[in-house]
Amino acid sequence: MSFNLIVFDFDGTIANTSPLIFASINAVAKKFLGKTFTPQEIIAMYGPTEEQIIASLVRPDDYNAAITEFYSVYAGKPELVESFPGFSEFLQQAKQKNITLGIFTGKGRKTCLINLHELGYQEYFDYIYTGDDVKNRKPHPEALLKIIADANVDPELAIYIGDSVADITCARAAGIKFGAAFWDPLADKRILDMRPDFIFYTIEELKVLLY
Repeated sequence: MSFNLIVFDFDGTIANTSPLIFASINAVAKKFLGKTFTPQEIIAMYGPTEEQIIASLVRPDDYNAAITEFYSVYAGKPELVESFPGFSEFLQQAKQKNITLGIFTGKGRKTCLINLHELGYQEYFDYIYTGDDVKNRKPHPEALLKIIADANVDPELAIYIGDSVADITCARAAGIKFGAAFWDPLADKRILDMRPDFIFYTIEELKVLLY
C-alpha cells in the first residue's frame, strides 16, 4: 500500500540514539548527583524532553550548569549515534516518489536537530515536531493532526512509524495507520499486543509503503 505521508518517531526509529542519551544524562547525574543511572532507569524517564528530564533531576540552582553539561556531551559525541543501515536510501526513495515525510518525537528540538544534522537527514523531512513544539506530548495526537492538516493529505494515506506504546496510541488517536519499528533491540514488544497495522523488523521491509 502506498502512502502520501509517512511520519517517524526519532529515538530508536530513525536512529539508535540510546547510547548518546545514556552518556549525556549520566554525565549530568555523575557531576551533580554523584551517581549514575542504569539504561533501564533512564528509559523509564522517557516522555518529557531532555531539558525537562534534567530539570527533574537537579536542584533549580544547578539547572543552567547541568543543561550546559548535557548539551556539551550530546553535541560532542556523535560517534555514539548509530544510523540504521538502509534508512538513508529509504528516505531518498520516498522523496523520489514525492512522499511527504515528517517527524514527531518527544525529544527536544535542539537534540533532534543535532542528530539530524550529524546524520545528514534534515533535508528529507518536510515537517518536524518535537516535544518543544506541542502543548500536549505523546500519546496525544496534537502533532500528527497538525502535520496531516498542513500537508493536506487524506488520513487514510498517512502512517506513523514508531517503537513505543505511546507511538501506537498516538497514531490511533489521530485516526491513521501505525507501523511498528522493531529494528532497534530496545523497541517495546508490547506493541504487538495492540495489533499494529504493519510490523517492520528491517528498514528494507519499509519499502512496502512506497508501492
